[in-house]
Amino acid sequence: MHLGLVAAKLVVILLGLLISYQGFRAYRREQSHRMLFVAAGFTLITVGSVLESVLYDILHLSVFVSGIVQTGFVAAGMALILYSLFVTHQSAGSKRSQSRPSNNQQHRAD
Repeated sequence: MHLGLVAAKLVVILLGLLISYQGFRAYRREQSHRMLFVAAGFTLITVGSVLESVLYDILHLSVFVSGIVQTGFVAAGMALILYSLFVTHQSAGSKRSQSRPSNNQQHRAD
């Protein structure tokens, strides 16, 4: 592998894992399942972004197999992030669900 490509992949790994870590911290702080799915999705995308070259250059798998594996990881990560946009259930101990009424409860009170 070329030195410039290795450096670029390391930057991608560092940024992706930093985003994943911050998402996980937000999940622990807020008990938001959405943030857990976002963190897991970014982790899979980060791994997938460097996996193809590792499989091809180090393990000597074919470009096709390496590409399929990479695409699977990235697609799974994107699916988790997309799913996080639709998750509506907050855990029972969530501060948000205990402190603020939902929009439906606000309208009923009016």
